[in-house]
Amino acid sequence: ANPVYGLTLEPEAATLSGAPAETVEFQLTLTNSGNTSDTFTVEADESDWVVSLPETSFELDAGASVEFVVQVSIPPEAEGGDSMVVTIDVTSEGDPSKAAISELTTVVEIERHWVFLAALFQGSAP
Repeated sequence: ANPVYGLTLEPEAATLSGAPAETVEFQLTLTNSGNTSDTFTVEADESDWVVSLPETSFELDAGASVEFVVQVSIPPEAEGGDSMVVTIDVTSEGDPSKAAISELTTVVEIERHWVFLAALFQGSAP
């Protein structure tokens, strides 16, 4: 039988929020959907924010999955409402035409105590 290469990366898109200087963690699941073991390279596209990948490649048997975390560090000087999209690209080494991406959006929260106060005042209105 000829080897069949394939992969899935989930979620295809996700959004998390955090405060300036915080690091948010996206959990991704990579599955080897082919019928043979394969190595998958993981890359993050260029971003103005610091992106940390646990590993840059995973070796998976046919049908096997791995969960990994992508960390995105929000700069201390970021303003509430800012956002950054980081694209994670995963490629099969067995067949480089097989690839998947996940678009991870990080949104900077508006300062929490203001949101909390606004909610309190809203709740006390008659």
